[in-house]
Amino acid sequence: MFLCYKPSHMLYISLVDKTDMSLSDELSFKTTSNDYIMYFITHGELDLYENDFKFHLCKGYVLFLLPDHNYKINALTDCTFFRIYMPVNNFTEFDCKRICDVQQMIIDNQNLSHSLSPLNHELYDKARLLIPRDIYIQDIATVRTIELNLSDAYSNSIEKYEYYKTICSCDVIKVLTLISSYYSKLALNQQTYDTKISRNATKVDSILTIIHKEYMNKLTGSYIASKIGMNFDYLNRIFKAQTDMTIFTYLNTVRINEAKILLINGTSKLNEIALKTGFCDEYHFNRAFKKATGISPGRWTSNS
Repeated sequence: MFLCYKPSHMLYISLVDKTDMSLSDELSFKTTSNDYIMYFITHGELDLYENDFKFHLCKGYVLFLLPDHNYKINALTDCTFFRIYMPVNNFTEFDCKRICDVQQMIIDNQNLSHSLSPLNHELYDKARLLIPRDIYIQDIATVRTIELNLSDAYSNSIEKYEYYKTICSCDVIKVLTLISSYYSKLALNQQTYDTKISRNATKVDSILTIIHKEYMNKLTGSYIASKIGMNFDYLNRIFKAQTDMTIFTYLNTVRINEAKILLINGTSKLNEIALKTGFCDEYHFNRAFKKATGISPGRWTSNS
């Protein structure tokens, strides 16, 4: 089961709590009808029972308790965990049994980041954070970062400074983003019956890394092919299948978007912007920019 959070909506937080339990302590409770409760274990081990089903939780484990269920916790060692109460209207639920379908959803979501301009707001409306109901995070750095963000949220909720609820929400959004990103990497690397999605996603990710690091340089098909060690036509086909753009169309989009940022900053001349964004001269930059936007760089700046 997964929860989806839409970034265009403010994440509402009912309560941020930090609990210490001693060995053999027991806690029984029922979730309220309008809250999910996210558990994050920072120390020790415990068993959490949802009716007759048992979750064994240890450091790095994330679990979302569903609304209107009976739960019981048994501490197996001294343990510490965070609990974040969030109203149900923050999320939508869905069940997905096939990992290949989940992989495709993740890729579709990533494609939004690849294809949309960083200057517009479409990502807020179209993107979704895909969050598994339960996940064990083994990466030490990710666990530590989540713990630090939740510690900040807890401190802010205790101190109750001005706008503390908004600050708590931002801290928890960071945590949800970390969980979603961690799961996305796991899902795209899972070995399933059909591993084609995973293999192609890895190759496309390598192409994207090259483009975003080297868009200001002269990039050719042969250069990209040699960096990845595969035929360029094949790479171009799988890239278009995943992003709905050819490699060079995407490269041009990245260059135009970077040029827009430099135009807004207003500190560079057009010939300088052309060279900084990978165009051979101002003429070719003007031509590519007008083809992509419908207007010249100068007019675009005055209209933005």
